[in-house]
Amino acid sequence: EAGRLPAGAPLSASVAALPGGRERMPRRFRDVERDTELDEHTDAASGAAKRTGSAVCGSGNGNGAAEASNERDHLPPASAALDTYTLLKFYSLTPAILQSVFRGMEDAAVDFPFKVSPIEQAIITKAPSPPSALILLGRSGTGKTTCAVYRIWAQWLGGYCGLAPANGAADAGGGAGGGIGADGSGGVAAAAGGGGGMAAVPTIVFVTVSATLKAQVAQAFRRLQAPVMPEAEFNRVVAAGEASYPTLRDVPREAFPLFLSSRTWLHMLDGTLQAPFFPRHPNGAIMTNLGDERDLDGMNVEVDLDYQADEYDDEDDEDEDEDIAAAQQRAAVGGGSAADGAAAATVNVRREVKFEHFSNDLWKTITDHRTRGSLRPAAVWQEIISYLKGSAEAMETANGCLSCEQYGEALGGKRAPNFTAEQRRSLVYPIFEAYQRVKVAERRYDLCDVLAHLYRQLRDSGYRGVPVHALYRDEVQDFTQAEMLIDMCVVVDPNSLFYAGDTAQTIMRGIGFRFADIRTLFFHEAARRRAAGGAAARVPIAVPAIDQLCVNYRTHQGILDCAALLVDLLKEFFPQAIDDLKRERALFTGPPPLLLATMNPDDLCILLSGSDQRSKQVFQRRLHLLAPACCPRRRSRLCCMVAHTCGPLDGYQTWTYTVIL
Repeated sequence: EAGRLPAGAPLSASVAALPGGRERMPRRFRDVERDTELDEHTDAASGAAKRTGSAVCGSGNGNGAAEASNERDHLPPASAALDTYTLLKFYSLTPAILQSVFRGMEDAAVDFPFKVSPIEQAIITKAPSPPSALILLGRSGTGKTTCAVYRIWAQWLGGYCGLAPANGAADAGGGAGGGIGADGSGGVAAAAGGGGGMAAVPTIVFVTVSATLKAQVAQAFRRLQAPVMPEAEFNRVVAAGEASYPTLRDVPREAFPLFLSSRTWLHMLDGTLQAPFFPRHPNGAIMTNLGDERDLDGMNVEVDLDYQADEYDDEDDEDEDEDIAAAQQRAAVGGGSAADGAAAATVNVRREVKFEHFSNDLWKTITDHRTRGSLRPAAVWQEIISYLKGSAEAMETANGCLSCEQYGEALGGKRAPNFTAEQRRSLVYPIFEAYQRVKVAERRYDLCDVLAHLYRQLRDSGYRGVPVHALYRDEVQDFTQAEMLIDMCVVVDPNSLFYAGDTAQTIMRGIGFRFADIRTLFFHEAARRRAAGGAAARVPIAVPAIDQLCVNYRTHQGILDCAALLVDLLKEFFPQAIDDLKRERALFTGPPPLLLATMNPDDLCILLSGSDQRSKQVFQRRLHLLAPACCPRRRSRLCCMVAHTCGPLDGYQTWTYTVIL
């Protein structure tokens, strides 16, 4: 009945209790051969370790060895391969599946929502009363992105079929919510009947930092759309979704839901302002010379995880700036005259300050020898981006940053634990003032300058783009408070926001984040709107609860136990830097990970090109994170080479051995 089952408790307790008093499996079952009634008693974890399906086991109820030999273990449905720990997925037989078969659609071109656990199902269909945003906290592999995608799918499908339930929620498991399920049940028939259509779909935006994650989520969603839409209409939707839009003013309804990286989202949002931060062509495309900007973090590198080329293209490296400049030039084609193109090289040569430039170039300029010996650039950069300029309090100031008094007293030790109030005033703030002076002298800007400009314009003049009915942020721990405050200014109803993430997975430098701060942000925004009155006060904003996911479907307990040790150390030594969460559990036991003390790219290539298939599987997931020191072009090529060496990457595959570098 389900593709995912809870774990970590006796099986009878794990699988019997479901919402509404329903049972996933009977607590007692009758043995066919002996016609005797038996009790469930076997622990799920120990049963999963045997990996034998329904295996004969010893008795735990004291009734004797003869009767014990007839008892059976109920195990989660999983792959029978000895070297994998992968659950099988279950699907409802829906009209969408049947139509895809009748139309002869390729398996790789379509997908259908699989059965999820009751906890995930509750999150996907959740419609809080009174309405409130959703905050989802869970470690890697616990299903956060799955919940986000299936919730978007339920909202989109409900609008497309003209059966959208309240708050856009629908039954992702097959069912009854509003007469339509996220698996497509009822959807094809309703669409054929003329209800809904593309004009009725909600305008939803999905935002994340990583361009690769954005691309994978978009691809997964298009595969869900393919079997429920006529081919010609689906092709139009795909073309609209893949098109480039310089602003959010003229995005057609067919392009939604939009799947965007955070940088693209901010650039499109800036294009809706009366006075945009970036100078633009008449068509809205940014008129700028990016100069020596480089994506050293690799967040804008879109890695093709399905790369299957016959030969690896080992062309010579080129300057990445030329590619970026060429892309910007292509985006501006048709939007201005030759004079506009000539002006683009001189009208705006401002360059963004990122951590690499701050640490390698500015740090020695804005600090003295004594200060450099006591402070680390990364800690000061976090104070600037997350608190001095990126906090909600900074957004409300006239100049977009906190004063020395505000910075020293307004932030508590839990929220900004790196320095005491006295250290902030005497050590950090003078460095910040020097940084601001040097930044202006070099004609540079940072992320928070863009955010402050956006927020002031949106607060004073309002949002002027296409209405956004719902906004989803995945890996929300990589965003500042300022970005979430801007979200509330853009969406039609802030209660439609969906934030998912995990502070143990933060990858962006300069971000100090706690999920408790999101709830505080909603509380203060609600109070501000009530005090301001007017139209904004007519939409009450609730403080959302935090939902948690604690079952890991991506790997086995052997790896999770090792990872939990690292998380425990973070909790002990940096208690304010990570949100407290129940220890995640897996459905299967497994071997401990293989630890490699050192690893360089040459050794990596040798390991990957060897004949041991198990060794190759080690690096088959998230390989673009293994070479952070490489330039983006080399990192992308390394990932392509790895994909070619190991074969296509399976998003649902887990492995026996894991390497920690």
